[in-house]
Amino acid sequence: MKKAFYFFIALVATGLLFSACSSSIGLTHNNNIHQTDVVLSQKNYKIIKYVEGESTASYILGIGGSGKGGMIAKAREKMLKNAGLIGKSRAIINETVEMKTKAVLIYTEVRYIVSAYIIEFYLPGEAEPIVEENVYIEPDEPVEKTIKNTGVSLGINIPQFNLYDSNYDFNPKLGYHLGLKAEFSKPNTIKNFFWETQLNLIYMASETTAQSYYSDETSISIDIPLLIGYNIPITNKLSWYIKGGPALGITLYNDNRVQDNENYQNTNLVHTSGLEAMTGLRINTKFQVGLGHRWTGGGYGNYDFTNISLSYMFK
Repeated sequence: MKKAFYFFIALVATGLLFSACSSSIGLTHNNNIHQTDVVLSQKNYKIIKYVEGESTASYILGIGGSGKGGMIAKAREKMLKNAGLIGKSRAIINETVEMKTKAVLIYTEVRYIVSAYIIEFYLPGEAEPIVEENVYIEPDEPVEKTIKNTGVSLGINIPQFNLYDSNYDFNPKLGYHLGLKAEFSKPNTIKNFFWETQLNLIYMASETTAQSYYSDETSISIDIPLLIGYNIPITNKLSWYIKGGPALGITLYNDNRVQDNENYQNTNLVHTSGLEAMTGLRINTKFQVGLGHRWTGGGYGNYDFTNISLSYMFK
């Protein structure tokens, strides 16, 4: 069970890293999907303009939008509307379909562009058709710059009992955390979503007793969560957020005093993975209050714990 849990954490963290990479460079692909040519045998026509049509679809984690065939058909319909074929001796040549994609974190935008040249036929002795203005679609918007906000966070932790033997009496003591945090967002591209990383120093303490057992434990560790969040505006100055994701815990120091005053100290680095979830309020974009929970994979000085935090963002 533990191996499966660690594998899940590693998989999620890897996915976040790859997503972050694609978002930082604003990757765009241009692929020539399809091209057709009309071969004309004699000079009884004139190219009068170039036209384009487009369709776009958005996806969150691959969900949403339309299928490829429907999007191409919609883009071609717009291109034909710009061609002005009805009631005139016109035809389309060199029709091309182009696909462009933008990937930012969990958001993907797909854009199909159908383009063609329009020719108009005329009889010998007739005046040549008048060249018309080309019809272009709006150019690609530049990849939105990532907004970064940094701040400090502090609060209290309440450890939870992670032993399943009911004979133990677990007495948690208040713990504390202090750390730095950074939030990243693209409000116009992926509205209300953000991703966050933290570096927290955590102090934890607890007592565990049984009929013939006593333990007084304190520990100092580093906690590094990687979170994805969603912000829900309430007023111009107040919003509610939820966030969650994997976290890595590194125990720097652990002192466990057991019965008969025998000391057991573990000063080796212990790595533990876990999951973290939190909800709270943003006030005036500067202050954040939150209530969350951290589930760990076990280890010296590492308990599941509930945390209450207050953050101040520098902007």
